[in-house]
Amino acid sequence: REVFGEIDCFIPWLICGLGQMCFGAQLLLKQRFAFWGQVVMVLLDIATRSWDCGLHIYHDNRLSSGFCQTRVFQMWGNWIVLILCLIAIVLRWRSLILSERYIERDQQRYQETWNRITDHGNDLDSVSRLAEKIQRIPLMSPPYARQLRSTSGGLAVLEHNVINKPYIWNPFAISKIFAVETPTTSSLDARDPSVESTVDITIPITDLNELYLQSPVVQCTLRNKIKEWARVSNGYFRSTNKGFISWVEAAENLELQTKIKWAKVKSTSRAVQKQVRTYKGDASRLLDICRQNIVFETIGDLEKCMEAMGSDPEAILVRIKNRLDPQYPFTMTAGYRDVCVSLRMTSAEAIGLHIDNHVCEVQLVLRDFAEIQSDDGHHRYVAFRDQRAI
Repeated sequence: REVFGEIDCFIPWLICGLGQMCFGAQLLLKQRFAFWGQVVMVLLDIATRSWDCGLHIYHDNRLSSGFCQTRVFQMWGNWIVLILCLIAIVLRWRSLILSERYIERDQQRYQETWNRITDHGNDLDSVSRLAEKIQRIPLMSPPYARQLRSTSGGLAVLEHNVINKPYIWNPFAISKIFAVETPTTSSLDARDPSVESTVDITIPITDLNELYLQSPVVQCTLRNKIKEWARVSNGYFRSTNKGFISWVEAAENLELQTKIKWAKVKSTSRAVQKQVRTYKGDASRLLDICRQNIVFETIGDLEKCMEAMGSDPEAILVRIKNRLDPQYPFTMTAGYRDVCVSLRMTSAEAIGLHIDNHVCEVQLVLRDFAEIQSDDGHHRYVAFRDQRAI
């Protein structure tokens, strides 16, 4: 009675305690609750905290005056906090609904394309066969699916030349740094046994500057590597004329090669955005700063490319996202599907340039999906992504 005053105060305090216990359970289970379960828990937390604050004020007034002069519903400050929280939740739901509208048309087109593929018996068998082969491809263990520090001397070169100086983005100067401080490509083609890839799995790269310093050289090396895979799998590359160019034809035609639209290094603004929104500030989980894509007419050609990548001794596959799997939640990518491969290049050239630790990305895309993509469609997807803060 000394703590609660009258016995009728005990029940409100008990309800408050139970509410806080439920919210604590949500923190322990984190994302295991379904969507509506999380909504209920958030509302419960708001109500519990408002109730708790009101009870403290109510209890203080009882002790100071000897009788109840203030009730919980009169605590206008608590009600303002509650209303503001509810407004924030409503605005968040509104942004989620609007984000769906941005990509509704594109998602419908992607889904129609996917349905057309899966309705065809041979293509469906190819999808299943591709999923089985991907499952059998050996990948590095989970700790390797991060940007890791190289111990082969490349970091010392970077620190001496660039990292300890004011950061000025100049890819040409960076290329010169690598070219001067490392052996030439021709001297490494013989694959000297003493030249080995040395990646320290205990030291992740947490500095975006370091990743972007490597990116110009990684991008050029990756571009040369995907040409090999495209040749053996009848792959295509995007054209500056909004079409597609077969590398089998372009390999012997310099004019066609000048019309290929290569993917660019991820912009620094998007990299920072993704680092903060998705990876909670962990830069080592950004695996797509350097990326390229190959387009295929059929699933069979895409399958050939996967086999070439999996058997290539100059590449280590780190992670594969098979978005062509029928079980993949297509809503995560607004209906778009591809096979996304994260890899490290371990050729003598890559080791000599100290970029064998850098994880890059190759997207294997079916032409049916690639034709739907457009600049306008990408802008709509960016709006969708920004509304959802992903």
